[in-house]
Amino acid sequence: MVITNSIPVIKELERSPYIKIIGIGGVYQFNEQCFVGSIAEEYISRYRVDKAIIGADGFSFEEGVTSHDPENAGVTKLVAENAETVIVAADYTKIGTRGVVPIAPIEKKVAKTIKKLRHSKVGMMGYADMGLYVCMFDGMSLRAKIGPEIEVFDMLEIVQKMEKVSHRDVQDLLEEKKKFWNINPDVREEALVNAIRIYLAIKERIKEGSYNAISIKCVEGMKKYMNFPPCMILTMLSEELPVICEDDALGAVTQLMIHYLTGQSAPYVEMYEFMKDRILVGICGFVPPGATEGKVCVARYAGWGGLSEGAMNVSRMKTGPLTLVRLFSKGDNYKLHIVTGEGLPPRRWEELGWEAPAPFFPSLEIKLDVPVEEFAQKIASQHYFVIYGDHKEEIRDLCKVLNIELV
Repeated sequence: MVITNSIPVIKELERSPYIKIIGIGGVYQFNEQCFVGSIAEEYISRYRVDKAIIGADGFSFEEGVTSHDPENAGVTKLVAENAETVIVAADYTKIGTRGVVPIAPIEKKVAKTIKKLRHSKVGMMGYADMGLYVCMFDGMSLRAKIGPEIEVFDMLEIVQKMEKVSHRDVQDLLEEKKKFWNINPDVREEALVNAIRIYLAIKERIKEGSYNAISIKCVEGMKKYMNFPPCMILTMLSEELPVICEDDALGAVTQLMIHYLTGQSAPYVEMYEFMKDRILVGICGFVPPGATEGKVCVARYAGWGGLSEGAMNVSRMKTGPLTLVRLFSKGDNYKLHIVTGEGLPPRRWEELGWEAPAPFFPSLEIKLDVPVEEFAQKIASQHYFVIYGDHKEEIRDLCKVLNIELV
């Protein structure tokens, strides 16, 4: 069924006898060959539709869809307000142009988020850690559909930059961090020095690349070739920009979307256990300081993966109402899995493979607002992202504009 106030549309559709057409009457506009005015608006307001296809004289992220025609704008605005999805039919000349009458404004937070995404750049040290399929991406599709550019750089660049980091800069930052970190006595200072040296080298690369987010190759990267875990490096970087392990490109883009929309650092978590009424999520040795309960707690990296030295972040995560999200793709179609729940303090648990006593990772037990089985059947990746509070509505608005399907 098609509802329209346009004579040319009716003439075009009458060729298809299988399409039911509802014509909207009113005051006839000769130049546009359509019906407008209070009568047309009254009829339009009676209907709720799945999709609305509207024309526009202008479109900008600041003003949304606008028109130069006040009479036509009244009908078009009602159509947009009563539709689940709005499709704007306009060519490139309308982008950046502003009409005098607003039709479908974009919520300011959403508009700013989209604008920032279009100019964002993600740095990745390596590509697809452990060959994980969910960490792979189509750069051209991602750039066209959502906005961010992904740039890969080599780990060798960081090794070379480490040689240029001054001893004084390392010591000064170490003394500063000691004021804000709770450091276990068994953590060797050499491990902290090494973490800070690598951090300063990566920070320099971030500055050179103008990156807004970064992902680091961990298991088959730093741990394998540099013989050092990235936990405390990620902790320090997360104070400045969104970060994630394992070269997870779409994960980094998810973080950018959340960060721009809510201002939160959006820690990533991995799925560890599915229980009858809740899930257990955690992070292997890292959580952004903005998501911790109290100070950052630093422990010795306890011999996993053949590493005997290093330092890791074992801080407690904040609890409370939260939203879990994850962006993923199927070809050129981008989707976002979203669910809300309550983050609870976790019971003691351990991951296999660590020297005893195994570290107690930053983690949460989450009571979801949907059945655990339903959530598990829709999982899209090993990494999900925590936003504190219920942000479903603003995320839904953002995805609607970006044409990202919600799951």
